[in-house]
Amino acid sequence: MNILLTNHMETTYPGGINKVVRELASSFSFKGHDIIVVQPNDSNLTDNQEYLGSKLIRVKYKYDKFLYGIKLALPSKLDYIIKEFNPHIIHVHGYHSLFSHEIAWILRKGYAKIPLVFSPHFDIAGSTFAGRYAIKLLNNTIGRRIFNQSMRIITCSDFEAKKIKDIFGIKDQIISIIPHGVNRINRKSYCKLIGNKGKINLLFSGYLIKRKGVRYILNSLYSLIYKYNFKKVSLIIIGDGPEKDNLRKIALRLNINEYIRWLPFVEYNELVKMIEESDFFLLLSESEAFGITIAEALTLGTPVIVTKRAALEEFKNEPGCFLVNYPPNSNDVAKIILNSFGSKVNIGPFTSKIRLWNDVTMDYEEIYNRILNNS
Repeated sequence: MNILLTNHMETTYPGGINKVVRELASSFSFKGHDIIVVQPNDSNLTDNQEYLGSKLIRVKYKYDKFLYGIKLALPSKLDYIIKEFNPHIIHVHGYHSLFSHEIAWILRKGYAKIPLVFSPHFDIAGSTFAGRYAIKLLNNTIGRRIFNQSMRIITCSDFEAKKIKDIFGIKDQIISIIPHGVNRINRKSYCKLIGNKGKINLLFSGYLIKRKGVRYILNSLYSLIYKYNFKKVSLIIIGDGPEKDNLRKIALRLNINEYIRWLPFVEYNELVKMIEESDFFLLLSESEAFGITIAEALTLGTPVIVTKRAALEEFKNEPGCFLVNYPPNSNDVAKIILNSFGSKVNIGPFTSKIRLWNDVTMDYEEIYNRILNNS
């Protein structure tokens, strides 16, 4: 099968959508399918790259930064790719960029007979006031067109499915819910001793944007240290983003910076090791369409603390997952950490929500084949 995937970001970089596209491309290629991923080239990388058994094709135009994701070079480039590659299925990933909507427009005008599958990766939060306004404007204008054009919409959570049904009036018949995967999994229960080295190690990894709620993690660390006088604690924050400088200022103002280690994004194998060595992974987000890092942390034997918000609440039945209200009360988060010190936390066995990427890919294949057999 020739499968054309699109991503509105750089597939080789960190981030949830990039992770999904990478894993699907790699798994599809391993199963013998031919894969091309079309994406922007906002980082001035090579135009074409062989990557994990697939081919990345990057599209750039010198005035891109003024066009909110629109690529003026995309129509001719995509036309050439489709004619040369002859894809059986085109699967567009990502709602919050005009790049995806431009691709759908091009397909509707010239290639309407090629089945279009769409994964919106849709959450409810913009990271800035302008971002929130832009999302509402997109929803009310061209946003619903890509949904109406798609033969199948694949969402990663019940939350995401409900949101697109509520906002865009999408019918259940064309929606499939396929949770994202993990790279390895232990179906047996695991018991982790919290603070086995005499202190509690906390970890966050992700883009440093407002909706990720890292400021709540900092406030919780402050409560631990100064309200509960618990100083056997450290926090590692991995990531980069527009909120990094502001978060560093907050840490200095709260006088907790000596307990924090700030790191840029690290290689996946290093991240796995750091998760395994941590006592808690924290994600106190305002909104997540799924929460891949939460599934990964649990399968690596590390308990997690998340908000009862968006798709994160769907992890409530996974042993080892602690939930707090949103916005988080820093004392509540601190109490969970403090009360766990010196005790054992059971993690797993997991529900069917947490599965290997290979199993996830098989579900995608089944949908693709069903579309092709009925078209």
